[in-house]
Amino acid sequence: MKKNKNSDAVDNIRKSISETTRAISGNDNIKVKFTADPSGDYGELIKLPQLSNDPSRLDIIKTRGVADSLALQVRFRDEKTFSNYDPTGPLAKEIYNELEIARCELLGETYYPGSQKNIWEKTNAEAKEYASVERKDTKDEGISKAAKYFIKNQFSKNKLPPDAKMLLDEKDIFSKLSHQPEFNSPKNIFDQEICVDCGQSCNIGSGRFVNRYAYYGDEIEGWRCGHCAEELDSLLEELQSA
Repeated sequence: MKKNKNSDAVDNIRKSISETTRAISGNDNIKVKFTADPSGDYGELIKLPQLSNDPSRLDIIKTRGVADSLALQVRFRDEKTFSNYDPTGPLAKEIYNELEIARCELLGETYYPGSQKNIWEKTNAEAKEYASVERKDTKDEGISKAAKYFIKNQFSKNKLPPDAKMLLDEKDIFSKLSHQPEFNSPKNIFDQEICVDCGQSCNIGSGRFVNRYAYYGDEIEGWRCGHCAEELDSLLEELQSA
């Protein structure tokens, strides 16, 4: 069956995007597939949004933006290093991944400046999807994206797209993060130089300075004085000998 001119043009667009993706990624052997599956880097395969036979200009630019972003991640991400610092909590993982994407896209500004217009459009479309959810209810959707926009807003030479700017409300983001259990840091009282157990001073001259040591708990971080340390050691010895 003979293809129409429009179909041939879209095939050429797909071919061009695939070749550019391989060039930016630095891997000539990587495969590029246009599919309805979730877009992403799957090792030696990059999956991109499916293009219809009659795509709009914006559809093409957004697809190129997704392709450029994924290619930059392949280019600049060290999987071993990335995995070594991967956090445990689900929201922390999302934010960690989004910040890594931001890092790779920011590097792209320097080494592949032509990719930035495409990524700009991709970012704006992405923000539109999350903005209404994030601003109309208290769910966690959009927090990780907003964290990425915060980093890009701080370090990018380019202005954020309007919908990304709308989503980026620094106080809102950080107040939401502060209420997430996985981001709640223990209270730090090291500078107060009081014992975390007895509450008495353990600075120099207090009589409790000798043998004090740093204590890192789930809810508090600070000094354990020498007296409390000795009492704890004695208690542990009794328990072990019982």
